[in-house]
Amino acid sequence: MYIVGATINHMMQALVHDLTHFTAFDSILLNRIFSLISNIPTCIPSAMTFQYYHREHHLEMGDPAHDTDLPTDWEIRTFNTPLRKIVFVFFMPLFYSIRPFVVAPKPLSKLELFNLFFIITTSFLIFKFIGPYALLYLALSGFISMGLHPMAMHTIAEHYEFVKG
Repeated sequence: MYIVGATINHMMQALVHDLTHFTAFDSILLNRIFSLISNIPTCIPSAMTFQYYHREHHLEMGDPAHDTDLPTDWEIRTFNTPLRKIVFVFFMPLFYSIRPFVVAPKPLSKLELFNLFFIITTSFLIFKFIGPYALLYLALSGFISMGLHPMAMHTIAEHYEFVKG
């Protein structure tokens, strides 16, 4: 799960990122469809929410009031020792997914609601036809892939600075 599942899962999340920039196809619709499909392995409906907030990350880069890729003041104050930073990295998927709703909350869009329905449906189908362990494997692989995993280290290098002062 750590080596294969999390690595592939992270690659699919990186694909969601690239599709958010509409770089794969000339059609916005095709980019969104493939973003939804790429979102299936994580079992978390994040593709459309990521798209919703990622635009602001580029438009308001470095602005703590709008750039939800930046750690909050609470995160910086709380995770300020080597051991606490390891805990932060382990739970980074939770911080990364919750932070937009705390820092710059927006109402759910129709695309986000569709993404929710789509992932619930695909997760149910995986559970029903492949089994609960397959769904658990995907969900844990997704969690690991954005936390304490070598593939996720670029996220820390590109988005997080815990500098005192």
